[in-house]
Amino acid sequence: FPSHDNLHSYPDSAPKTMTVLSNIFKPYFKKLGVAKSFNSAQFEYLAARDKHYEYFILPRLLQWTDSYTFFTGVANKVVIDIKIYDLRTNQLIDEIHIQSESSKIPGFEKTPPDLLKEPLTTVAGHLFMQTENKDVPE
Repeated sequence: FPSHDNLHSYPDSAPKTMTVLSNIFKPYFKKLGVAKSFNSAQFEYLAARDKHYEYFILPRLLQWTDSYTFFTGVANKVVIDIKIYDLRTNQLIDEIHIQSESSKIPGFEKTPPDLLKEPLTTVAGHLFMQTENKDVPE
C-alpha cells in the first residue's frame, strides 16, 4: 500500500500512515491490533473476525506527496480513505475521506504524517467518543 505521485514512489508512506492511525486510535480501544502484512483486505478482515475483534479499520492511501516545498514549490499532500466495519454485524458503519494539503509558504509546510494528525484526531473523536475501550485491528 505504499503510495506514489506523478514523480516519486514513497515506500515509507504505508508504515508512516499506520503509525499515525495507531497513535490516534489507540486511546479509544483497550486492544488495537495492526496487520503485520497486507495480504488482502478480505484475508485481514476474516483474521480479525476470527480473533473476535469488534471493529475492522481499513485505510487506503490514495496519494502521498512529500516534496521539498521550499525548493520545489510543490505542496505536500495526503489523500486517504478509511472504512470502518462492525465485525459483529459484518456491516460498513462509516467511510471517511481525508484530503489534506500543506502550505507552500516556507516554514509553514507540514509533512504528510502531520497532515493526517489533525483530521484523524477529529474523526476519531467523533466516531469513538461513545465507543471507548473496544478491540479493533487496523
